[in-house]
Amino acid sequence: MRTLPIAAAAILLAAAGTHARVAFFHSVDGQITCRYGGYAPQLTCEIPPPTKPIPVEREPQDCPFGTWNGQWSGNISLFAKGPAHLNCNHHNYAKFQAGSYALPDNQPFKLFNQPGWQCTAQSGSLSCTNTEGHGFQISPDSLYRF
Repeated sequence: MRTLPIAAAAILLAAAGTHARVAFFHSVDGQITCRYGGYAPQLTCEIPPPTKPIPVEREPQDCPFGTWNGQWSGNISLFAKGPAHLNCNHHNYAKFQAGSYALPDNQPFKLFNQPGWQCTAQSGSLSCTNTEGHGFQISPDSLYRF
């Protein structure tokens, strides 16, 4: 009689674990690094800390702490739904490049096995879209959100 609750728990844990995995990929030139996965499927990409401010609109107009006080850190996140969000923090995902996938130019990389959620690298930039068509294009010198 106890096998049913144990089996149900095992199925729930297995399902939860499918979204908990975190993986990394980067542009061929290594200038853009990304992390995807987690319990709430999320994509976060970053460029090396900008040497000159990249103009941004809306959030975060003022990163309230540390090095990024008043400017964007070069880190951006995208969830399955909604627009991309600029972040004030910088995680240095480049340190994970040894175990990450180098994303070749012009070859879409599908995220989370969901149609429409993908990233494509092209000539030093990276474009990513979610299932609603929101996304961003990022490079070491520019940022565009759509």
